[in-house]
Amino acid sequence: MLLLEGKPDVQLFGPIRSGFVRLESTRLRSRAAWLRDALANYAALANHAAHPYLVRYQKAVRVLSLVLGVFPLYFVINARTRGEVAADLTLAIDRAVAFEPTWQYVYSAVYLFMLLPLFVVRCNELIRRAFWAYLFILVVSFGFFLAYPVRYPRPELDVSSLATWGARLNFFLDGPHNCFPSLHLGTAFASALVLWRVDRPVGLGAMLAATVIGYSTMAVKQHFFLDVLAGTSLGVAAYALFVRSYPRGGRPRAEILRPRRYLLLAAACYGAFVLFCLCGYLADWRPWEPG
Repeated sequence: MLLLEGKPDVQLFGPIRSGFVRLESTRLRSRAAWLRDALANYAALANHAAHPYLVRYQKAVRVLSLVLGVFPLYFVINARTRGEVAADLTLAIDRAVAFEPTWQYVYSAVYLFMLLPLFVVRCNELIRRAFWAYLFILVVSFGFFLAYPVRYPRPELDVSSLATWGARLNFFLDGPHNCFPSLHLGTAFASALVLWRVDRPVGLGAMLAATVIGYSTMAVKQHFFLDVLAGTSLGVAAYALFVRSYPRGGRPRAEILRPRRYLLLAAACYGAFVLFCLCGYLADWRPWEPG
């Protein structure tokens, strides 16, 4: 049974915290209280970050507040649910997709993919809407991770190439929990739909890329098919709630979008990331090995 919590005391976070649920189970209720308090603290921080002196840098403030203020809760939750009974959502389609470490190149690209609106969109209002869409995805996902732990059994891996090294590093950094729904797909499709709202060709390409990322999450054995479906649905829901009402017309294109050549900058950032990983592989850096 779900019960609604009381009124929020932080105005900025009111729409989300006022709808935060308290679960009947004692264990789940304590988890919900922990997540609620953590998000309330973030709300106070975000409210302070809205100081007029920082308005000029509001895009950077929003990105940093998500990256530094909210996303680290992902790893905290992963640690809290480790060792507990977790669901296994394996279907026939999951068994049919073979483990292929080469897909790690695509899987890792999502960490830049979710930032694509910053490379394409100039309008602060649309970035603000994207910020709330991402925050919605994170909050809902964290609630599922706590209330319904899902664990993906990891395959044995022999590190013999850059791809296998990257997959092993990913297994080390990101535990086998926090699977349902897939944050990869939630943020990827939200990002793609933000671009679709104001630039149809770029948005269409981004949605195709998000679909490929979805397959990669299964090929590197990070997510089940049901995780992919749930994550995609969550991304679409976030778009519908926060971004879809943004009007397409009425403003010059130059006020809304950056030149498409900025996408080359995003590609260069991903290339730098791959180069960094290559240096780690060549240096035989293996943080998962003790000592």
